[in-house]
Amino acid sequence: MVNISSAYSNSIEILKEEINKETSFNIQGLINQLNFSNYLMPLYETVINSIQSIELGKIKDGRIEIYIKRASGQKSIIKNEELYKVQPIQDIIVTDNGEGFNDSHLKSFLKAYSTEKQNLGCKGVGHFTWLRAFKEVRIESSFKSNKQFISREFTYKLPNGIQADYLERVINTHDLRTVVKLVDLNSDYFQKSNQRITTIAKKILEHFFYYLTLKNAPTIVVAGYDNEDLDEKAQSVCLNDLFKELYDEHMERKILTIKGHKFNLLNVKMFDNTEESNHKIYFCANNRAIEEYSIKSLTHLIDLDGRKLYDKTVDKSFYYIAYLSGEYFNQKADTSRSNLIIKAETSFDDPEYLTLTEIKKAVTPYLKKFIQPFLTILNKERMKRIEHFIKTITPQYNYLLNENEEFFNDIPLYANDFELNKFIRNKHFDKKTEYAEKFEAKINKLQQEDSFQYKDYKNELAELNQKIGEANQADLAEYVTYRKIVLSLFEKYLAIDISSDKYFEEKVVHDLIYPMQSTSNEISYNNHNLWLIDDRLSFSQFISSDKSISAIKLNKKSKKEPDLLFFDSKKIYSENIETSYLSSMSIIEFNRPERKNYSKSKKGKENPIEQIYDYIDDIKSGKIQNDTGRTIRIYDNTRFYGYVICDINDKIEEFAKKASLKPTPDSMGYFGYNSEYSCYIEVISFDKILSDAKKRNRILFKKLGLEQ
Repeated sequence: MVNISSAYSNSIEILKEEINKETSFNIQGLINQLNFSNYLMPLYETVINSIQSIELGKIKDGRIEIYIKRASGQKSIIKNEELYKVQPIQDIIVTDNGEGFNDSHLKSFLKAYSTEKQNLGCKGVGHFTWLRAFKEVRIESSFKSNKQFISREFTYKLPNGIQADYLERVINTHDLRTVVKLVDLNSDYFQKSNQRITTIAKKILEHFFYYLTLKNAPTIVVAGYDNEDLDEKAQSVCLNDLFKELYDEHMERKILTIKGHKFNLLNVKMFDNTEESNHKIYFCANNRAIEEYSIKSLTHLIDLDGRKLYDKTVDKSFYYIAYLSGEYFNQKADTSRSNLIIKAETSFDDPEYLTLTEIKKAVTPYLKKFIQPFLTILNKERMKRIEHFIKTITPQYNYLLNENEEFFNDIPLYANDFELNKFIRNKHFDKKTEYAEKFEAKINKLQQEDSFQYKDYKNELAELNQKIGEANQADLAEYVTYRKIVLSLFEKYLAIDISSDKYFEEKVVHDLIYPMQSTSNEISYNNHNLWLIDDRLSFSQFISSDKSISAIKLNKKSKKEPDLLFFDSKKIYSENIETSYLSSMSIIEFNRPERKNYSKSKKGKENPIEQIYDYIDDIKSGKIQNDTGRTIRIYDNTRFYGYVICDINDKIEEFAKKASLKPTPDSMGYFGYNSEYSCYIEVISFDKILSDAKKRNRILFKKLGLEQ
């Protein structure tokens, strides 16, 4: 060891006193306040210190070498069952040729929240991240002091910071060199560190992107093995070369001013297979990426979700990465430089304050302008698919294809058929509403004019009326298509159920026509299919499906359950007293398709015609009340209609003859009138229901092209 001068010996004693003073604050307490999940954060802090050391030393050929040392022989820790595994990180060694750990830097290092490098964006707590993630840090630094070159070595660890192995000596070599060794990565970060050297290099590149755009940027090299047990040689990645390859020719710079604050926006196309999996914008402070947001979240351009854009000029796909920086961000970085402390919304107390929401809103048009030209191809793909889907699956919405491409821009390009159908239906609804509102607004305006001449607005009104008609025709076409589907289901339910090798039960047919255990107070027109029997039934004042007579307050004692019951009440007036009376009632009974055994009726009697008469008896003997509790009277002129829907067989024919019913002209049922009950009775076969429904709707099916 070379002798140290007396003056320098005194300076060492002063530094030792400073080291002793370091324990005057609780290092562990400060470290506990640091919260970050990225295991590379301590490395970022080390690299930024190296960059700043090179800047402050005005080193022309700055160089930073990063070596990744793996936890070899611990493959069992990694859950991946493949033979080759990327090993987790054990140590990270960073070497630079900056001005080094001289006295000034060491004193700053010993203080929490030091302001020495505040103008460079340093908050004085970065090096404490080392001990948050690593068990200890070993530092060796050679630097120039008073025309001498000094070597300084020490270990930094909890609980008291710099350890007793602190050593200084004068050296003969004139090389500036600092080595920071981050030793033994803690278990909290260990499992997440099994990333490849190339991945780590790209992450460092992204983090220090702005430093690498500078003309005098230092050379930064990342080296090491992915697996120290299996790799034959170490890898080495130069970030400067990687930067030129990925960024240099594909950058666009913009300057924008937001509420008086100047910002720089850098747009970059990432063409390589990077770790990026989306289009992002980074908010940068002191030339470092601090916070990130997806471009989609700011622009609401739906096609940017994990999909690359295509640049036809170079025949490559890319992710769009933007970097926004400015002095305002530099001032708002937190102590760990991993977050920006900016309010989301404007404060009423401080209207001049620039909020995060305002920044996002201001930068969004610039992002859209850059990205919009590359969406052209995606828009063409979207329109091609939408056009094909409408023409082949939902032709009733053909009129929507008259709209321009922008009308469909909010439909995701990669939506599945179910989602696409839903989006197109919503588009139809929006258009129909738009046309109706325009038409109504025009009529209201014309009514307010003193001298309205229809001929002056004839063409304009005719055009609006035509558009409304197209939209309404789409609804009609959709409903007719729906009827075609229902008829197919009804026909299927009359056949044998392949899964059970039996005919479908009565409840299946019943539920298709009208949902069971419900009333018209709960079911809308669109949720039943009474049109299969007679659409006029839909307009009854009250409809009950599979509800007991007592449950619908027709007779408190009767437990009988008509399959379907319909009634209308009217009002008569006498001496200003309002009274309701039952004007008509219809009852429908379903039987299971192809039912032949009528000795096992669950409703008391095997004869479905007599069942209807029993229902009428119970209804007449009870005291019917409406929703307000008023009694509904049944007079002799109250008309009853009974329908038995079943397959016609010998037993049904026998029941019909006993009831004095006559065959219908088409021989597909029976009909008659029972004067004692004031009841018209009809027995209708399932085949007749199906046949008549098809005949009534055939012309609609042909018009829509659903039948030849």
